[in-house]
Amino acid sequence: MKRNFSLATEVVVVTEGVRYDLHNDYDFEQFFYDAVLNTFLLKWRHTKIEGNCFSIKFKDVLWIRIKGMESGVPFAENGCLDFMGYLHPDDDLIMDGFLQEDFSSDRHHLIFCFSAGLAVRIFAKETVASQENGRTSQ
Repeated sequence: MKRNFSLATEVVVVTEGVRYDLHNDYDFEQFFYDAVLNTFLLKWRHTKIEGNCFSIKFKDVLWIRIKGMESGVPFAENGCLDFMGYLHPDDDLIMDGFLQEDFSSDRHHLIFCFSAGLAVRIFAKETVASQENGRTSQ
């Protein structure tokens, strides 16, 4: 998977020299799959700066699995990223763990897990992280 970012920690993305703390500074807002373009978008909004968003777009999606939230956990908890990391493609049933970037390769899947149990595991040919100033649509 070709990508323009790295994971500094299990909650911090670094792209173009800028660190984005997706646990403390951003709330998860949405995911969107475009079947025609075969793209998948994860989007966060900044907790304090109006109109400031961060997104990760997956192009030419080859593999995706989504695990729903756990029962009894408030739905709002899906706005809080617990961790992100990598998983080996042979371990395709794992949806609750991760490897750090140092132990991954460009073959590994990315996983994003949220406080209410929502998990998104994905692999694509290209992945692009970007920061947006102002609201835009997919």
